[in-house]
Amino acid sequence: MTKMKFYKQAITMYIERNTPIDIISQAFNIPRRTLFYWKKKYEWDKKYFEKSIIRRFLIRNY
Repeated sequence: MTKMKFYKQAITMYIERNTPIDIISQAFNIPRRTLFYWKKKYEWDKKYFEKSIIRRFLIRNY
């Protein structure tokens, strides 16, 4: 079973639920190093920031 199988679930936990890397690592038994690699390579922080901007906009305007 490859680690990438858990990629979508891991990014969802990180971006949508604001789950720390350590908790995601334990939940899927994926090394922290792999998660930090994904976070950097696939720009998770940028995606998190963009989502938070959108959420704030929606809250203020609706």
